[in-house]
Amino acid sequence: MLPYNSVNVIIDTMTNWLPELSDIGGPRYLAIATRIEEDRANGRLAPGDRLPTHRDLAWRLGVTVGTVSRAYAEAEKRGLISGEVGRGTFVRAHTLKMTAQPLGPADSYQGTDLGCAVPPPLPEDSVILERLAELACDPESLALLGYNAHLGTPHMREAGALWMEARGIRRDPARIAVTAGAQQGILVALAAITRPSDRILCEVHSYPGFYAVARLLGLKVEGLPMDADGLIPEAMENALRLRRFVALYTMPTLQNPTATTQPIERRQAIAEICRRHGVSILEDDIFGHLSDSPPPIHSLAPDITHYLVSLSKTLAPGLRTGYLAFPDGSGGRIAAAMQTTSINAAPLMASLSARLIADGSASRLLERRREEIRQRALILRGHLGPFGLNLPDGSIFGWLTLPEPWRATDFEEAALREGIRLTSAERFTNYRATVLQAARVCLGAPQGRPALARAAEKLAKLLDSPPLSTSQSFV
Repeated sequence: MLPYNSVNVIIDTMTNWLPELSDIGGPRYLAIATRIEEDRANGRLAPGDRLPTHRDLAWRLGVTVGTVSRAYAEAEKRGLISGEVGRGTFVRAHTLKMTAQPLGPADSYQGTDLGCAVPPPLPEDSVILERLAELACDPESLALLGYNAHLGTPHMREAGALWMEARGIRRDPARIAVTAGAQQGILVALAAITRPSDRILCEVHSYPGFYAVARLLGLKVEGLPMDADGLIPEAMENALRLRRFVALYTMPTLQNPTATTQPIERRQAIAEICRRHGVSILEDDIFGHLSDSPPPIHSLAPDITHYLVSLSKTLAPGLRTGYLAFPDGSGGRIAAAMQTTSINAAPLMASLSARLIADGSASRLLERRREEIRQRALILRGHLGPFGLNLPDGSIFGWLTLPEPWRATDFEEAALREGIRLTSAERFTNYRATVLQAARVCLGAPQGRPALARAAEKLAKLLDSPPLSTSQSFV
């Protein structure tokens, strides 16, 4: 038991912080974690502040204690807070690490990360550093230390056009923008296509980064039903008969998180419906280079499609290089959005990426990456295939539909107790949609196949065992 004067100190230093959640959609625990991150950044929460207890915050917000526990766990994963046994939960100070850190999973996590959709590491990745050293020794690289054109220099945009050719896209480099990864590409494209309060469509389960951009731009999102072939065209037609939507965000190939791929007939139907209803398409094809899939929707409707690729899932997320092909007449709006968000993509990284593409290093790494993905997929399918894992060729993640009586959040927490991080379905769902009892399982982050195999074996044992009840009371 703590001395009386120690209790007084703790009470005196506890913050009265209460997060405002009304403007954040999605699961409540993620909203709380996001507000912790924002309030630490804006100074409302200072390093060392003690957060309310789980029970106190739950009572004040009108949520369950379990929701607050999950929120604090998520914030701790992000490095925002830390718990001290017997004292409470405290806001962590911002730290700056000057040494190189591994790409992908957070360095604070000591288990096996199957939640991060990153490409598997390869010994051949050292070629990226070799090209970086060559770039540093080139006197002409001094020009990269200044501002560049908003859409990228000609040779950077030509590299983007060359990278798209592997997907059957032949685009004038003048109609391509170099972006700081696909995330900025989504922001720039939607900023050019939409206005605040516009309605946009997407798959019912979709990429969380897209939802974040939609919230930032004040857009209203509606998710469309899916089946084994992805987005259902008839559902889209029905939605457009009921109200006006200005754009569709879609991942036709290896859709994140369900790993579905639309056949060519479905892509044709979606393009025809969008054209008939005057709907712009934002096609996110960042996984397309990993798969032998049908031609992108862009090849069917280039005049209404903004087409996005990047190097994050094929070479390295740290390159932060994406390429956005846009229709004729959109260049001015794209350039304005680039100027507003970052002026231009980082010239050093964009030039390094251009070198890797131009000399064939990127293509060679891609082929090796695809082989490593094939080998890792065999491991995951061997352990989780009997439980219904959908893991198509080329995908760096699979969609696991959980058997009864497992619930997605319970399975995520049970896996975490086993030292495995994965991602439950609710993180990919707009808050208006029904959450499936499923989870996304990624294969790229573990540093070797043995670590992946051990984690997959543990997950299989979990699925073979009935879960402990976390949602029902015994009294």
